[in-house]
Amino acid sequence: MLMSFAGALILAAKLEFVAPDANYSLREGLPAVQVVSLFQDRYGALWAGTTGGLAQLGGANIRVFGPEQDLSRSVVFAIAEEPDGSIVVGTAAGISKLVKGRFQPAKVPAAAAQMAVRRFVTTRDRTVWALAGDRTLLRNSGGSWQAVGIDGALAFEATDFDIDPSGAIWLATRNHGLLRLSSIGTRFEKSGEFRPGSPTAGIDHVAVAKGKVYFTSPGGLSLLSGQSVTTTPFPPGVGSGHRAIAVARTGRVFVGTNDGVFTLQGGSLIAIESRNDRARASTVSLLSDREGQLWMGTTEGGLNVLLLGRGVRFLRSGKESFRSIDIDRAGFHWISNERRILRFKTDDAGNPILVGEVGSEGFDASAIYGMEEDGDGGLLFAMEGGVGLVPGLSRRTAAPVLIHDLRFEALRDRLVTGIHRDATGAVWAISPMGLFRLEPRGRDAQASPLVSGNPWMAAGDRSGSLWVATRQGTLHRIDTARQTSEDVPLPADRHVEFLGPSPDGGVAATLDNGASLFFGPRGDLRLAIPAKSPEGLAWLSVLSLHKMGDVFLAAHQGDRLSQIRLDPPRVEQTILTSADLEDSDFQYLGLREGRAGQIWFTLLNGIGLLEPPNAPPEPNPLRVEPAGASFILEPRPNSLDLYALLADPVAPRKARYRRRLVGDNRGWSEWTDEFHIALANVPPGSYALEVEGQDRYGRTSKTVSIEIESRAHFWESWPFRLIGLLSLVGAVAIIYQWRIRAIQADRLALAAIVKAGRADLEIANQRLQELSLTDVLTGLRNRRYFKEVVEDEIGLLKRRLEERHSSGDPNRDAVFFLFDLDHFKTVNDVFGHAAGDSVLKETARRLERLMRRTDRLIRWGGEEFLVLSLDCQRALAPEMAVRAMAAFSGEAFEVGPSGGVAITTSIGWAAYPFSSTQPDLHPEDVIRLADRALYRAKRAGRNCAVGLVDAEESTAVQSGTVERLHDFGFTVGFQMVRGAPRAAGQDLGPLQGSGPQRRL
Repeated sequence: MLMSFAGALILAAKLEFVAPDANYSLREGLPAVQVVSLFQDRYGALWAGTTGGLAQLGGANIRVFGPEQDLSRSVVFAIAEEPDGSIVVGTAAGISKLVKGRFQPAKVPAAAAQMAVRRFVTTRDRTVWALAGDRTLLRNSGGSWQAVGIDGALAFEATDFDIDPSGAIWLATRNHGLLRLSSIGTRFEKSGEFRPGSPTAGIDHVAVAKGKVYFTSPGGLSLLSGQSVTTTPFPPGVGSGHRAIAVARTGRVFVGTNDGVFTLQGGSLIAIESRNDRARASTVSLLSDREGQLWMGTTEGGLNVLLLGRGVRFLRSGKESFRSIDIDRAGFHWISNERRILRFKTDDAGNPILVGEVGSEGFDASAIYGMEEDGDGGLLFAMEGGVGLVPGLSRRTAAPVLIHDLRFEALRDRLVTGIHRDATGAVWAISPMGLFRLEPRGRDAQASPLVSGNPWMAAGDRSGSLWVATRQGTLHRIDTARQTSEDVPLPADRHVEFLGPSPDGGVAATLDNGASLFFGPRGDLRLAIPAKSPEGLAWLSVLSLHKMGDVFLAAHQGDRLSQIRLDPPRVEQTILTSADLEDSDFQYLGLREGRAGQIWFTLLNGIGLLEPPNAPPEPNPLRVEPAGASFILEPRPNSLDLYALLADPVAPRKARYRRRLVGDNRGWSEWTDEFHIALANVPPGSYALEVEGQDRYGRTSKTVSIEIESRAHFWESWPFRLIGLLSLVGAVAIIYQWRIRAIQADRLALAAIVKAGRADLEIANQRLQELSLTDVLTGLRNRRYFKEVVEDEIGLLKRRLEERHSSGDPNRDAVFFLFDLDHFKTVNDVFGHAAGDSVLKETARRLERLMRRTDRLIRWGGEEFLVLSLDCQRALAPEMAVRAMAAFSGEAFEVGPSGGVAITTSIGWAAYPFSSTQPDLHPEDVIRLADRALYRAKRAGRNCAVGLVDAEESTAVQSGTVERLHDFGFTVGFQMVRGAPRAAGQDLGPLQGSGPQRRL
């Protein structure tokens, strides 16, 4: 029985771990897409030789060298660094050296002149060797290149070479296999010859690392041990071609082929898989850098980097990623995305085993937002379409099925963001529709009146209390045993952004300004971390708090994961940044501890596994260009332009710098990403310019100190100044007595007049500008504001969307919501225009309460309002529309008769960009589409919201709601959601037409 269960699970789905990856190509400034050589210099900068020139990565931008810098041939086959730090390259025309930003041909022996140089090797003593042609070895000694004497009887044709610590040369040849050359006197002679299985096979590449010799041939990857050769064949189907070799500092071996990168593991060559399949690109060159990242030079895809150095792996099934993970008490891991749910267990290394797919009945989307055990051995799930249930009997089968929990029928097809079981056994479901409680053994969940507003997040503490944060930003603590609720006071004008359990048994909340509050199990405030923490804990993500001994693992600042302390708050060490995870948003990072002790993490774009955290390497040395230990400045006016570089090829724009000029009586400057250091009009004297850099992990480099001598004019000498001073004292004293007071009085009077005039003019201009963009009645922005301001913001948004889509994060859009008050004309007709103005003002107030910082609210005209949500997921538009309609229908407007008037709203919405098939649709066209949707909502009976989506692309189109728009030329589908019932109060519907009988 157990074997059949396991077999069924294993056949259901295949899960695998893949590496994060990134790409640099023409768009980022690479000179060509074929990268044939790679090198990392002593400062950590990465150099890429391409078919179109040389590129340097590590600074804010990719620096390119080509014919403009006298690089004679554009194809750069090899790159190296001479002992003095100069970069040399090998091309089809020989060796060139980079001197002060330009290349100069290197002097080589006549026998090697004009020979192609395809390989450099640098030994431990920084001696650089080169292979010229296919049988000439050169050595750089004292700045000049000399030919290496080799036994003339050896008619080899070399393709590659390397040098071991003993000084022996290993030659990969086409006709003699792998040759070992040892020095005898001043010459090198053959001391060994090794071949793979085929005696006629030529050797492609060779690499010596950690006492081992690896080489490739058409037969596979070979390892030389003593006098024996062990060959691991390439997997079937791997084509012939370039087979670059790279050995990481850990000893792990990588081989680049025309079918991607492989690694030697367990006696086999295993293909490396990556998130965006960049590891499968045809590879020409490989480099494992100091951080352990693997750089791939490809034939037509530019430069790829596999982010292997930080111990992070993403979980994937085929080409499919997942977004949520929960672990039940039986040790099963439940993961989901919008399409499906998988269940698996792990081995001790965290690898998925016993993988199976969970069936789903009645749910349009499979995303899971929370999981809880119920009292009958089943599992409850918080989902986008309600509360899901895997019954106990189904849970124990090989193919569990997720169904709607009929006890939570009130939440069917509604968003449920969380589910919790309290100490009494009652189950609480959290939804923007309200808080619902299911009694133990109860048949129906009942809406709880304990929380006002729209519940959004919830967390339980050790005492059994349930903490609930609402979409309005309020925080409430519910005593689940007594069924009582209390409002938790927050700082003035602040609201809750995130809420999560604290490892000490309480809860923690992140406020909208980035500050963090920690509450104990009894509701007392234990700790407050300010928004601008000097210890670097701004925007601490309470969703990722994980206890590790006496420190916590947590995300903060939106882009880094660190080991931290809370009291007093400080960062111990940063171990990951967003650059290590394909620039993911760490603000939404959540951590889960697996049964075997592994740490799983969830991001907006995937699930991953984090190996035991370790400190990243020390920061690269800081370089200041132009290089020099000292500079002499001429007498003023003078200037000096320097450029700091803390190389980081993976995240080049995240380095920060600061400086100070010792002797200038000023301290360190603020940390900034500005790498340009400009000095001007430096007074005479001796100074020391000190510069420091800080890498993306917050580690500070060693200080670079540069001596600066500023010379003085002859009249700036002390003797000349003293004579001049004595000569002027008499004249100045006489003039000063009768003139200085008048001059000062005139100057002050004139300055006051000018200042007052400028201030009045600026205030008047500002008022006029503000009035032109503001609706007088509601105080909201008007249509002119959309033309002059918002369209520019949408242009910036479009570029940002394109960047996010290219980095694999398509979950950010802009959504236009067009609101129209239902039967508003009746308000004016029955109660007068003053009542209508009051309704419009109240409408503006209610909409402003729903807005986020990135949203824009505009009075579009009459009773129409436009809401532009600039940074959201289009999939959440129905939910946002329901929340907006609830803001109108949930409370009567205080006009007219006692009890007010119940007013609802109709909404039309459309997303921008509208779809991948209509990417260039103008924002005003999207508003026209939203207006079409609004018209459809009015026709559908009002108090509802209708959205327009691309019918050919979206899977959310409701049946029978497809229409071709002839003035646009494409077909759209409609999504409709109904609003909540009207609040108590006079209904406007029956009042239509009663205007002539009213008494004013």
